[in-house]
Amino acid sequence: MGLFARYDGRPPIVLTYVDNKQNTEGDPGTHPGMNFGPANAKRYLIACVGVIGDLPSSCTIGGVTATRHVQTVSSFGSVRSIIYSALVPTGTSGSVTLNGANGVSSVALYAAINLISGAASDTDSDFGLSPLSMSVDVPQKGFLLATAYRATTTAGQTASWSGLTTVDLNLRFGGPSNFELHSAGQYIATSAVTRSLTVTLTGNNAFSCAAASFR
Repeated sequence: MGLFARYDGRPPIVLTYVDNKQNTEGDPGTHPGMNFGPANAKRYLIACVGVIGDLPSSCTIGGVTATRHVQTVSSFGSVRSIIYSALVPTGTSGSVTLNGANGVSSVALYAAINLISGAASDTDSDFGLSPLSMSVDVPQKGFLLATAYRATTTAGQTASWSGLTTVDLNLRFGGPSNFELHSAGQYIATSAVTRSLTVTLTGNNAFSCAAASFR
């Protein structure tokens, strides 16, 4: 093929980090007015979610029931990391709702256009004491998204990642003590790869993370 890569006939994926919102009000965990980006017939919205509380019974994105790809929970503190997605072709904004969460929650939202499949190619998760680690197979011309959630009272902390192209969110919230920390980011693959990730945040073991790849 010389200097030219083989074209497989598929349009490239357009991945955009579009918004984040937090909710400290309990159940349902409603995150209204989230930016969805431009409408597109092939647009999937992927929500990287953190919850301190129960595993949501369901999630809707723009009123569409979402698929849960991966979830994990810490052995201490009920700190959950979850990734959902839904095909949402219309609308430029709307709500992400976590039914049955019964606790504080945060959403980092991505828009992905031209996915071959809405199913995750691979997933992994971890929980416990920092650092946490994951390994995810990423298809050629695909991407992975990773999310980490932490309950901590230590001031000034942010999560430190290795293995991501971009960290899109590193946010403390939850009142005067900023009890919660949510971090999320992405890795773009030009060729098929098994990608190793680590996320570091010192403190107790109320800490979890999850990742999923798509193409």
